[in-house]
Amino acid sequence: MTSPIVQFKSFWSEVPREVQKFLIRALVIFLVWKCSYHIFFRPYRILDLPLTTLTSEHTTKLLMQFYSKNLFKLRIGKPTNNIDYFGISILKDNKYILGVSDPCNALELFILYVSFLFCISNITLSRRLIFIVFGTFLIYILNIIRCVFLAMLVIEKNWYVDIAHHYLFKLLMYFIIFSLWVWCIKTKDNTC
Repeated sequence: MTSPIVQFKSFWSEVPREVQKFLIRALVIFLVWKCSYHIFFRPYRILDLPLTTLTSEHTTKLLMQFYSKNLFKLRIGKPTNNIDYFGISILKDNKYILGVSDPCNALELFILYVSFLFCISNITLSRRLIFIVFGTFLIYILNIIRCVFLAMLVIEKNWYVDIAHHYLFKLLMYFIIFSLWVWCIKTKDNTC
């Protein structure tokens, strides 16, 4: 019986070279991101604070287009008692409607999307940059729309909130990210 290391080396040697490169890049990016995020960025909220603040402010501004402008306020702190993340509560008539906490600011979606683009080796730098700028902007806008719809569901149809938050919107966001990746890879001669 061969050892697991020998079996892995045998398996790895059969994996195509491009796939090996992709997997190694993905692993390095994942490790660098997770270590830097948990050591430097998360404790001081270097990325989360401005992104969570912008997300909640833009969500509130968009909500004001559908409801009275005077009804909404923001409150910084923990959105609810059972969440360990800091965030911003959106209030309507001084009643809690929605909490935009750090995991809701789409930072992980940005990292996932951009990381994949850096793992692909057969696209040009200019194409990669175009898709990074366009894709992160689109993901940000879609996240704002997601937060607005969640707040509207809380106000209008509260019983749909959990299904929309945990399943529908996640599925939609990942589908759009996947579609952006496919568009980036499949477009002929690597031009937009």
